[in-house]
Amino acid sequence: MTTLVKRMQCAVIAAGAYFASTFLSPGYAVENSKGILYCECLKKTTACRPGAVNTARPSHLHYWSQDFFFKKTSETERSNLLSACWRKRTVADRGANQCCGLPNSESDSRSFYRADILTTELAARRQALSDRAKSVLQNTKNHCQSFVDIVANAVLDARSVVEVLEDLKFILIGESLLKRGAGPFYVGNAPGARGDSGFKSTLKDNSPQVEHAFAAIYVGKYYPGGTEGLAVITEIVLPEAGGGGIGAADVLLYAIGGDIGQRLSGGNYKQLPEVIKKTMCE
Repeated sequence: MTTLVKRMQCAVIAAGAYFASTFLSPGYAVENSKGILYCECLKKTTACRPGAVNTARPSHLHYWSQDFFFKKTSETERSNLLSACWRKRTVADRGANQCCGLPNSESDSRSFYRADILTTELAARRQALSDRAKSVLQNTKNHCQSFVDIVANAVLDARSVVEVLEDLKFILIGESLLKRGAGPFYVGNAPGARGDSGFKSTLKDNSPQVEHAFAAIYVGKYYPGGTEGLAVITEIVLPEAGGGGIGAADVLLYAIGGDIGQRLSGGNYKQLPEVIKKTMCE
C-alpha cells in the first residue's frame, strides 16, 4: 500500500456517507398522476440491521418495481413510498418474502427499505435529456465541452438544483452511486461517451471522465466532507486491490468536483456549466 493511501485511510470511514440512500429522488408527482414505484429492501439472508439498506452491497438487496397511482402529492413523501413498498413484501413478483422486517410493524420495518418514484412527466423529461446527451457525445472530440453542453441543457428549464442533480445522476452516473452504469437513461455506454478529451491535462487518465466529474459534483453536494473518501475507495483502494495503481487525475478531479458540489445552491445552479468549463476544461 502506498504512502498516499496510508495518508488518506482516515477518509475511508467518512466515505460510508456516500453509500447512504441515493436511490430516493424528489417527488415530482402531482395529484391523480400515474408513475412507477421502485423498491429495494435488505434481504433476509443478510444481517437484518435497521438502516443497513443504505450501506449494503447490491447483492444483499432485493429489487422490484410496480405501477403506482398517486392520488395526492403527499403520497410521494419518503415515508409513504417506503410504506407502499413494505405493503408488497409478501407479493410473489414484488417483495416475494425476501425482505428483512419486524412482524406487522410498518413504521419500524421501513428502515429496511428504500424507494424511488418515476412519474410519466419525469420519465419524459429525463428521456429527452438522455437523448440529447447521447447526441452531444456521439463522435465528440471534446468530452469536457460535451459535459458542459449536457449540463447546460439540464439547467435550462430546471426548477431547482435538486432537479438538475437528480436528472443528471440518472443520465451520467446511473440509478445510484451503488448501481453506476444502470438504468434506462444512462448514456455512459453510448458511442463516444467514454473518454477524457478536452479536460485539463492534470485531469486526464484515459477513463470516462464525464461520469467521474459529475459523480464528484453530486457527492460533493449531498455528502460534503466525504469526497476524498470516495476517491480513496473508487479510484485508489479498489484499483490497487486489482493491481490497477493510483489515479492521481481522479483524486484531483474529485477534489475539484467536490468543491463545486459543496458550493452549489438554489441561487447559483444556473451557473454550473460555466463553472465546470472554467475549472475542468482546457
